[in-house]
Amino acid sequence: MRIEDYFDDNDVFAEDKKFILKKLSENDKEDFMKLQMDVSSIKKAYEINDFYEFSWSSFLHDKDLNLSLFSKDTGVYLGRLMLKNLSADKQEIGIDIVEDYRRKGIGSAAVCLLMKHAKEVSGADWFEIRIYSDNIASINMFKKLGAVEADREDSEFIKIMKVMEKSLRKDEIERSKRKYSDLFGREEGRKILLFNLKALD
Repeated sequence: MRIEDYFDDNDVFAEDKKFILKKLSENDKEDFMKLQMDVSSIKKAYEINDFYEFSWSSFLHDKDLNLSLFSKDTGVYLGRLMLKNLSADKQEIGIDIVEDYRRKGIGSAAVCLLMKHAKEVSGADWFEIRIYSDNIASINMFKKLGAVEADREDSEFIKIMKVMEKSLRKDEIERSKRKYSDLFGREEGRKILLFNLKALD
């Protein structure tokens, strides 16, 4: 399945009466990165300019789908959704909602819109979700949609640092680890829970 198959000529992924899911673009950088820093437990890492720019670039140029969620009525940026592993048996869903719009049913509605369109385009019946073990609200939301926990893995921060270590000098890595020792210590023990979710009809 090609990424282009998911979008119309205006880069719209899907829409309903309330929401529009569009392809992530340069115009979304400020809102997207503000949300990324807000939801991240590694806020200090974004003070490292290389980390900030690396993160934005990796989302913008990702081979998977990164989507911006907007209110159809007002055009207000509400959050972001991701659809990864497009050719896998289980595509992976990710979601973050702007704080002012959380706990209003927007997340559940957006996930349902995403799954419906993904199923129409690719025939996907099952999805996978990765949620940090301390994100109780998201865990509960996905469980209400029928998600079942399947596995656990290390945090994204640890994964990104392993990639960055390949391009940084050893002294730069050690300096960052000393400066942000509390962050490194916390993230090494934090887990991501993996859930499976059947597409809703």
